[in-house]
Amino acid sequence: MSPNSNTPQDPYIDVYRRTRSMRCFNHSPGARRSGLARRAIGITLGASALAAVLAAPAQAGTMTTYTCRTPDGQRASTAGWTNVLDNPSWDVSNHCAAGGTLKIEAKGGGHTSDEAQEGMRFTPAPNTTLHGAELYRAASLPYSSNTWGWSYSIGAGSTVFESNSAAQSPGGNGSSGAGSMLSGWNYAGNRLLITDQNALSAQNELVTGMRCAGTNGQTCADPGNDAFLHLYGAWFKIHDATDPAVSNVGGSLIAPGAKDGIETLTYNASDTGAGLYRAILEVDGQPAQTTVVDGNGGSCADAVSTNTDPYEFSHRQPCKLTINSGEFSIDTRLIAEGERAIRVRIEDATGNRANVYGPMPITIDNIPPPTSTSPPVVSGTMVRGSQLSTDAGGWTGNGVPFTLAYQWQRSADSGASWADIPGATGTSYTLGAGDVGRQIRTKVTGSSSEGTTTAHSASAGQVTEPAAPAMPPADGTGVGAPGADGQSGSGGADGTDGTNGGGAQTIVQTANGRDASPTATLAAAFDGTRSKRIKVRYGKQRRIMGTLLLPNGQPIVGARLDVTSQAKLMGALPVAAGQVVTDGNGRFAYPFNARLSRTITIGYRWYTQASSYTHTTAVNVDVIPAVSMKPSRATLRNGQSVKFTGKIKGAPKRARKVVEIQALDGRRWRTIATVRVNKRKAGRFTYRYRFTRTRRPTVYQFRASVRGEQGWPFVTGHSKPRKVKVLP
Repeated sequence: MSPNSNTPQDPYIDVYRRTRSMRCFNHSPGARRSGLARRAIGITLGASALAAVLAAPAQAGTMTTYTCRTPDGQRASTAGWTNVLDNPSWDVSNHCAAGGTLKIEAKGGGHTSDEAQEGMRFTPAPNTTLHGAELYRAASLPYSSNTWGWSYSIGAGSTVFESNSAAQSPGGNGSSGAGSMLSGWNYAGNRLLITDQNALSAQNELVTGMRCAGTNGQTCADPGNDAFLHLYGAWFKIHDATDPAVSNVGGSLIAPGAKDGIETLTYNASDTGAGLYRAILEVDGQPAQTTVVDGNGGSCADAVSTNTDPYEFSHRQPCKLTINSGEFSIDTRLIAEGERAIRVRIEDATGNRANVYGPMPITIDNIPPPTSTSPPVVSGTMVRGSQLSTDAGGWTGNGVPFTLAYQWQRSADSGASWADIPGATGTSYTLGAGDVGRQIRTKVTGSSSEGTTTAHSASAGQVTEPAAPAMPPADGTGVGAPGADGQSGSGGADGTDGTNGGGAQTIVQTANGRDASPTATLAAAFDGTRSKRIKVRYGKQRRIMGTLLLPNGQPIVGARLDVTSQAKLMGALPVAAGQVVTDGNGRFAYPFNARLSRTITIGYRWYTQASSYTHTTAVNVDVIPAVSMKPSRATLRNGQSVKFTGKIKGAPKRARKVVEIQALDGRRWRTIATVRVNKRKAGRFTYRYRFTRTRRPTVYQFRASVRGEQGWPFVTGHSKPRKVKVLP
């Protein structure tokens, strides 16, 4: 193209006009001509170079974007690059997606100094400004001994950061180009650092290109078709001068009251430049939690995880400009108790921040009052004069010391309402005349510095009067009453006497055991303990041991005791589980397998024909579930998924129990998802997890957790941890 052509001029072409007069000059990395002395900056290459020069933003509002390659050689987007002129005599093409370069290359020989120049231009995202650049390039300029030859240049507007020519200049021998295609893309000679912020921001673009340089239509030789400029990668420092905007803030975090557990903050946000990147929680003025608000398909993510700069991206505009109905979750259990100043801000990809909430004083109260994990259980016979006893049930203080208080209660309306029994505040209570016809239960209150919680036993039943024992006559016979006298006949003899009545009915009662007595004491506990409650793993065998003794300690021998079992399931009823017989010392043993959590009751009738028990005692079995879980594969790569399958042995059919999938974070297990067991496949569950942010080889640990709750026949249990190795 002739200099006098009417074709619209481009600032890039002005760069080449200057190179005609320069011919050849020092092309060391960092050299430039702009009325200033030439400068050269030496720096360690690779990721460390970026950390030192571009990584940490000099001020809020700065990010680094990578094009074609990241410092560790990973692929990066080439958005923002366009051809300058689309001259068909040049090959200007993008090969970065296949691991190649941004290429400017002459098509064949015969190019003249009057033809159109060609190149590529980079412009940053709208409403952002170019402040610096670091290029990795290589140029080949076939040598010419004439005053014309191949030339390349890198610049912005009229400012030239680097140029070179194969033309013969006065006192020189021309040049073969810059950099090397043979020494690896990050070879030291391929690096060009541009720090002229004023020149870059004034034009807000960077232009690279080639031409046949010279005068009067001279022809440039390219016998090997090897006149080219290749760009392996470019790393741009981008400035964004505008903060994000936030509106419509809501959520549980700003509601009145103390906070415990997961609290949320909802919002709408927008940005005009680099896009919305992260939400930042500050506690008492210190950063406590940082969360990417939207990954934008993987673009809005730190491109280099091996340094401390989070504002590095492999896309020109990495993050979304608008987020509606955004939600930020805060786990207050990770924050120290007490009054804390809470602040939440949202930042764009260059570090500009806007306030979402606070700073405001909020009371953190993560530790709840004592928690009842299983209800109290009352043991004894519901007959006036009998003594009842209660245990406390299961409790946890949630890491805080606590105390327990007992209160016996009775109900005169079949359990619709309950009243405290004055003075009945111990673990045992003797039934009196005022209890007959009423139901009895116990109330246990757990108290700590965090508050109080109350748990109630089930009703122990209605209190009755003791039945008077009916003793049989000694000989088992009776004498009938005399019959009535006959009526006198009219003037005749007296009538005959009536017949005697029938014999009395014989009542037989069989004593249950030698020395059977209604005053016997029945006691039971788990083998090897004195406890009436035990926690045992699923499938293990244990024994209940007990005694039946008279008040003076004398054993009742050969007594048959009934055993009933009631599973801790909603609506479960007691069922007969067998009998045990006391030995010569009044002792008995009952073995069982731990399958479901349940209450096992031992009952004694002092004579075998009795319709109700004289004494009962109960023990409680809390079963730890057998939970298993395994991953579909032990090793995979970032971006791939793993499927976990698991089972809870003995789970009731059609149960829809929630299973927590947990990952080990430091020393704490954190729940990352919840799933329900399959109601058609008793106790079985599945969960699929996809890894998206693993930048280096990492071993993760997962487990399944099943929590105990009312109506579920197990206490809390976990599977064994399973390891999964993820490669980048």
